[in-house]
Amino acid sequence: MADPRHIVEIGFTAPLTGTAFHLGDTTRGVLGVGTLASSSLFTDVSTFVTSIVTRRGATDADGPYPRFEAGTATIRFRNDDRRFDPLNLTGPYVAAGVTQVEPMRAVRIRVEHNGVTYPVWRGFTDQWSVGYDGPDSAWAQVTCFDALSVFAAQDRGAVAAVGAGESSGARIARILNNVGWPAADRVLAAGVESVQATTLAGPALTEMLLTADTELGELWMDAQGRVTFRDRSAPYTDARSRWPVAHFSDQAASGDTTINLATNPSIETFAGGGWTPVGTVPPSLARSNTRARFGSGSLLATWGTGGLLPGVAYDVVGLTPGRTYTISAYVWVPTGSPRIDTVVAGRSAFGTSSTTNDQWERLVWTGTATATTLGFGLWPSGSPTAGQQVWIDGLQVEEGAVATAYVDGDQPGGEWDRVAGSSTSRRLPELPYQDVTLTNAALQITNQVRAARAGGTEQLGEDTTSVSKYLPRTHTRSDLIMQTDLDARVWAEQIVARRSRPEPKVAAVELKPVADDRLYPQVFGRELGDRVRVTRRPPGGGSPIVRPAWVRGVEHQMNAYREWKTTFTLEQTQDAILVEDRFGRTVSNGWGSADSGEAWTTAFGSTSDYAVGAGVGTHTLTSTNVFRTALIPIGMANQSMTVDVTIPVLPTGAPITVWMVGRAVDLTTYYTATISVATSGTVTLTIYRRVASALSSALATASVGTHSAGNTWRLQMGTLGTVIRGRAWRPASDPTPGWTSVVDTVISTGTQAGLLTRRETGNTNTNPVLSFDGWLADGRHWWD
Repeated sequence: MADPRHIVEIGFTAPLTGTAFHLGDTTRGVLGVGTLASSSLFTDVSTFVTSIVTRRGATDADGPYPRFEAGTATIRFRNDDRRFDPLNLTGPYVAAGVTQVEPMRAVRIRVEHNGVTYPVWRGFTDQWSVGYDGPDSAWAQVTCFDALSVFAAQDRGAVAAVGAGESSGARIARILNNVGWPAADRVLAAGVESVQATTLAGPALTEMLLTADTELGELWMDAQGRVTFRDRSAPYTDARSRWPVAHFSDQAASGDTTINLATNPSIETFAGGGWTPVGTVPPSLARSNTRARFGSGSLLATWGTGGLLPGVAYDVVGLTPGRTYTISAYVWVPTGSPRIDTVVAGRSAFGTSSTTNDQWERLVWTGTATATTLGFGLWPSGSPTAGQQVWIDGLQVEEGAVATAYVDGDQPGGEWDRVAGSSTSRRLPELPYQDVTLTNAALQITNQVRAARAGGTEQLGEDTTSVSKYLPRTHTRSDLIMQTDLDARVWAEQIVARRSRPEPKVAAVELKPVADDRLYPQVFGRELGDRVRVTRRPPGGGSPIVRPAWVRGVEHQMNAYREWKTTFTLEQTQDAILVEDRFGRTVSNGWGSADSGEAWTTAFGSTSDYAVGAGVGTHTLTSTNVFRTALIPIGMANQSMTVDVTIPVLPTGAPITVWMVGRAVDLTTYYTATISVATSGTVTLTIYRRVASALSSALATASVGTHSAGNTWRLQMGTLGTVIRGRAWRPASDPTPGWTSVVDTVISTGTQAGLLTRRETGNTNTNPVLSFDGWLADGRHWWD
């Protein structure tokens, strides 16, 4: 591979008229008036650059929640001709007799390597300095900061209070609108927390950070200069944070890092595998065992005769706009069938086309994502005739401009992200690091949180076991802007759940890509929030130390020899503990084991009342006033569960009830979020506590809708510290509702969860079969 090429550009040529956003100008530098300067207004000064240092994100990650600092950059130039001297009014960067070598000029730093251009840093110039190495040699240096510093300096006057009840993401957007930050330069999550009204007074950054803190979210400037806000779910739900994207180690291994974003890429678990037939005469699709490039099967497309644009399409999801992706698939075109072209919806450029018959051939398309989704297609090059065919296998969607060796979790060195055969997958060879920092510090511990919203009552979250062992390590906030005291308690409990126990962690990893070309896409392609894996084999012996971590800070240094060094500040991940079941197996007289490996335990009624098949787990209610139960271990007392249940009938005579249980010690002691379907169809959600078989009165209750025969209901429940909550709705027709919650301290130790069903006394339905699908339980992250 070629050495990377740095690209440093400064907005010296911003026009004297027009609306191009240019900080420091008395008119065009006013937030809310100007628009961000286009690329054509930048001047490339790369040839004069002798060194670069950039920093973004956090410099440490030991606090109770993420806090990211304003980014900085320092660039040094050769200045023998005085072009970067502010006192030189005959230089190239002068307009109307005024130097443009001044503060508040836009700066953009990028790196081009192996056909891919990576954004590294974007912001504004701060201080210019000029120095001399002798009578004939001079240098110039500029320090820079990103837009977070701009927001910190923007002190706003008050307006009438607005925005009560809006989400945290909407609040961040409101603040950015207030200061005139362009919509194109934002990447904002919707947010989970609802917030109090605001007068938009004071420094913009102060209010943005308060909003992010209330959300327990993340706020930073990305490498493209966009305000980025992620909600508290992102570390556990965004693919780049949930699964590792790179593996750094003290020993290098061969192979390319490949993350395959295709699910069921080799058609192992179900026909179609995400592919859909399109066109006015679409092909028929079926899983075929006749031939396979990988695994035991492939997708067989059988063409009809003619038609407009027949083809096979695959919707790619989870992309990052602006990044380069390569999509590849293997095809087998039998003699006599039309060759195959690769296309992407809305793009004029085709990928490669098949050229051979009766053998597997890999087809490739490469391009830049303009949205988070992309439609990839395989099309016959001519009008097909009925009965002509093509086999398809080995779909791979990966970041980068090159199709690397195919990977799924069944390939050597590969691993599935979730369910084997039907999830994304990756190959993560060990890439060499230069240095690594391991720590285990008291600063990591927050075992007592006192939290109050503005105008509210202080709420306490506490891990008494941790306090007893490590003494109190207290964090206090009294200015939060959530709407209720219960939300403040949830805020406190979440911090304690994640931070009350110290763990040896990798605090930082240093990389020098000159040692291994495979590191360049990693050092320039990683973003804050990405998850990595770090391995250290200690010289004293013993098992390797393997730590997953999130990237919380990025520092790049380029020296005078054009050598790069990158340091990632890391935060130990709080791994999701996922217990997942999509019920893709066939089991009689029980439920067997979930996709994630844990065994379901069923009880009560007849064993024949329990079965798994056709993608669902079932309870057959052959008698009244007898539970059908299914419990599964989660491993932690803090739990989040979700499942879909289809109730095929409208109850007659008496209700049918479905109980989602959490923090279960056993079948006699647990919390439950229960839906009761009345004979009228009215559905009521109630939270109960059962201890030693004794059921409490209703701890909280809510009416959640009306049931019709065959409706599917989504049940969700969470247990976090002393907060118990649940909700239920019909996902096909209802918006996601708010939570019904209660604070209760009685049960603290149960680590199982599950499902109970019952026909209540007097019910006259004949053996209704309730079907469950999409079970997911998490012992770390609380679903929002």
